[in-house]
Order: sequence, then structure tokens, then C-alpha cells
Amino acid sequence: MPDDVEEDLAQDEAFHTLYATKAAKVVVIDKKPTPEASPPVSMQHHLSIPMPTFDGQYEHWPKFKALFLDIMARTNESDAVKLHHLNKALQEKAAGILNASLLNGNNFQSAWDVLVKRFENSRLIGEKHIAGLLQQKHVPKQSAKELRTLAETCKSHVDGLVFMKQSIDSTSNLIITHLLTSCLGAETRKTWESSLENGKFPDL
Repeated sequence: MPDDVEEDLAQDEAFHTLYATKAAKVVVIDKKPTPEASPPVSMQHHLSIPMPTFDGQYEHWPKFKALFLDIMARTNESDAVKLHHLNKALQEKAAGILNASLLNGNNFQSAWDVLVKRFENSRLIGEKHIAGLLQQKHVPKQSAKELRTLAETCKSHVDGLVFMKQSIDSTSNLIITHLLTSCLGAETRKTWESSLENGKFPDL
């Protein structure tokens, strides 16, 4: 075979080898994953601490407000993220209070003002706690579960009043104790009475 033909074949082979290498690199580059779009705020931010929730009950508003604002103050998140967590925290009767306009505006303070205007009514909250104390469920039988529920319900309303800076003095102490013990069945009441010191007022 003439030298010039061999040289042409060699150059042709080298060209095809180079082409194949470049083509393989192009395929590899082409198959690289394209960068994904930034996920929405709801997917980006997950706080490591459990968020409080609010069910729309007036008597639950003060504690929810204190807890939620304290957590938000520690996170240094944007208004959009705060608004996302606030909307997610509103459940049951409170769900849907923030309309689409407020949510799309990403204005956390405006949304918070809507909730404050609706639920921050000290007199109404106090009356809810008092009504809760007056309407406690009677426990006719000696049931540990029902007695525990009675005690916890009473404590939650008393704590709610104290949280609102309504002090429990000696007179209100006696009244609440009377309301609580009037819910007890005859046998439970008898057992409780036998545990008291004669003539001494019981402590709540």
C-alpha cells in the first residue's frame, strides 16, 4: 500500500477517534442533571422545634400568642416564612381566617393584626375561663381517669386566669375549690373530706 494512502488512513482513524472522544464528552455533559428550581417557602423552612397551634378558642389565644411570637423572635425568618408558619398554626375554628390577599401579600404584621383584633379580648377570655370552671363535668363514680380530667380542666382554667394576671386570692381559692369538689361523687367526696384537717379551709 502506498505511503500516502497509509498516511491518509492513519489521519482518518485519528480524526474518528478524536470525534468519538469529543462526542462522548458532549453526551456526559448533556446528561448532567439540570439545576432544580428553588422550592417554595413551605418546602424550604422546617423549624426544628414544634410550633404551637391555635384552634380559635378565645381562652387559648394568650398562650398561643406568647409562644408563637417568642419562637418567631428567635428564628430571624422573613415575613413570608413567618406568615407560612402562622397560617399553618391556625386550625379548627381558626383555619381559613387569613384570606388569600393577606397570604399573597407576604405581610406578616398585617395578618397578625387581623388575629389580634379578633381574638385579643381580655374580658371575653376571662369569662370563657370562668364559664369553664362553672361548667365542669360531674364525676359520679370513682374513676381515676375522669378525676384526672376534672383536675386538669380546672387547672387549665385557673392557669389561664393567672396568665392574664388575674390573681387567685383566698376567697377565689375557696370558691374554685367548692366548684371542683361539688363535681365529685358521694364516695369520692367522703374520702376527700376524711383527708382534711378539721375546721381548716382546704387549699386549692
